[in-house]
Amino acid sequence: MSAPSGNAAGTPIKAITSSLALRAAPSIPPASQAYEPHLKSVLRRRLLSNVFIVSASFCWVLAAVWTSWQMGGVDTIGVKGWITNVFNPLTLLFAALWWAAACIPITVMRRTYISSSPCVALSPKQTIHSQVSQQSYRFALASLLCSSVVVLACHTFMSYVVEVSGRGDPKLGIWTNSKKHPFHLNGRFVFLVMAQFVASGIYWVRDILKDRFFIRWSRNVTSVSLEAIPVLTASVMSIGMMTVFSTTVTVILFAVSRIVVLPILYRIPIVHGILRPFIAHFLRPKFTVTFLWTHFAMILRAHFISLTTLLLWEVTSVMFDITSSMAVIVSDGVKDSAVVLISGISSSNGYYRLHAFHDLASLSSLSAEAKAKRSAIYSDTKHNPTLWSSICRQCLLLLGQDYQLFLRKGQPAPAPAPAPAPVPPKPTQNLSTPLIRKPIFKSSAASPTAQLADSLSSDGAITQVLAKSPGDAIGLPELFKSASDVIGSPARSFTALIKKTKAPTPDAGSFWKNLDLGKYMPLKGSAAAEWWSRERKDKEVRKCLPNRDLDCMAVEVLCTLIAHSFEEDTFGVVQRDIPRALEALLSFLSALEEYQRQLGSLLPVWTAEEEEGKTLEERTKRELLRIEVERAGDWLDGLTTALRTGIVLIVHTFGPRLTAFKFPPKIAAKLQCFVDYST
Repeated sequence: MSAPSGNAAGTPIKAITSSLALRAAPSIPPASQAYEPHLKSVLRRRLLSNVFIVSASFCWVLAAVWTSWQMGGVDTIGVKGWITNVFNPLTLLFAALWWAAACIPITVMRRTYISSSPCVALSPKQTIHSQVSQQSYRFALASLLCSSVVVLACHTFMSYVVEVSGRGDPKLGIWTNSKKHPFHLNGRFVFLVMAQFVASGIYWVRDILKDRFFIRWSRNVTSVSLEAIPVLTASVMSIGMMTVFSTTVTVILFAVSRIVVLPILYRIPIVHGILRPFIAHFLRPKFTVTFLWTHFAMILRAHFISLTTLLLWEVTSVMFDITSSMAVIVSDGVKDSAVVLISGISSSNGYYRLHAFHDLASLSSLSAEAKAKRSAIYSDTKHNPTLWSSICRQCLLLLGQDYQLFLRKGQPAPAPAPAPAPVPPKPTQNLSTPLIRKPIFKSSAASPTAQLADSLSSDGAITQVLAKSPGDAIGLPELFKSASDVIGSPARSFTALIKKTKAPTPDAGSFWKNLDLGKYMPLKGSAAAEWWSRERKDKEVRKCLPNRDLDCMAVEVLCTLIAHSFEEDTFGVVQRDIPRALEALLSFLSALEEYQRQLGSLLPVWTAEEEEGKTLEERTKRELLRIEVERAGDWLDGLTTALRTGIVLIVHTFGPRLTAFKFPPKIAAKLQCFVDYST
């Protein structure tokens, strides 16, 4: 047989292509690519229709009221003029300016810092301290202050465009327009700015105490108008009372700054030269003594400007709260809706996860569409991990994390133990015999004369003995030896005294951090101080269980899909996860029931005779405790009811078939109670 030619030997070898080669299964896309774009589009449409349009309409109404008053009121322009003024281009312009200055910043701020977890502070004092340190509320304060100043600037512009012809010059400029003192600040302008700042600060504190960035999510809100009317009514009444309080505080602060602060600053040499061209006229007694009755119209103007600003903020915030609390369904009309929803439950944003879990919980219906989506979840084999494995893992991971947080009473997880220090290597032992570098022969004995001379020398044996133990060598009495021991080391005595009196100097940061202002407040021991620092029991429960709504949705999704798998899961991929799911649910339920029993024991039980002997203060404290315990129980009941309902659904569906699974003794005993109840 002839050898192959050179061309045949140089032909490259090609692999045979085959469609049977292994292919990597695709993973579930992240939420930022699959779920969040659909959810954001729905929220964007709701924001436009429910928040922007309502707030813009409210700005239009307020602008029409203000311009009609500035023109002279209904008595001057008449009813026809008032109706015509509503559609005046100037009115529309002022409404647009107010909407851009007040409503847009609030909407952007609320949308940026939206949160699905409540504040975990236990008292108003702790709430203020914890929220002030957060960047979101610091940014909110800066936004409110800037917005209030811009609203005031828009009002000033309106006054010089409209009010000059109707009611005269309002004199709201920055300067007094004095030829002799051109840089004197206008007191009316300063008072209006101070009123806006005070109103902004009070509104900011109110938002902190209300935990405004936390969304009170509800699946029962179906109509925005029906939900908004009672909430807006209560909010308008609250804003009215808050504006009266802020105006009163502004008048007091203005008087104190005029009577106390400015005279003190004016006596400082350098500051005196800087402030004199601007505030010298404020030191006249007439401006403060007759302030209330000579400038009452300005106080009313400041009051209504603050009221307008706060109403614009509050209406926008209320509409945003209602819109954000409504559930969103994005699975309708979306391709691969099951994959999209499962990617949503792994989102890093808790608010987005809440909507994704709610959308998955809607698959519990008996409609053909819901059944088709559930079948797609059960029979999925092309994703790695599968759709059901992803759902089960996310639900159990969420419940496990919140269960551990509940056991720790809301405290953060302890830091991991530090790694043990590496053992230093032992030095190698030298087994060779060490070399002796001394004379090995015995020296000859010295003569007695040489030994006597050596002992009497300055470094001889007798001198060394006396230096080491003078008392023993000379034979001093014990009294003198103790005195010599004390006096013998004066340097060490002074050094110890200096170290004893020296103390670390605290820095300014730790001083202000550890300063307890309650010791120096005159309200200590009063009802106001009690309200300010008292820890609420319902807040403790919220701290232990901050993600209650999210946990309820996860329990509903997990139990619903397990129950429907009894008839729809052809391959039985769900049944293998039933033991660990039931173990997680029953463990969480046991911890919640134990905590509920502890809450019930906090409320003292009085007989009728004991209650008559109690003072009014003791009755009030017991009533407050009862209200807090009731609120705490309501917060726990939400998750407890969801857990019981889900476990009963699984037990009722599978029945005696659950005996095929193995459970720990405590879990089995707890599960037996549900089995007995269902039968």
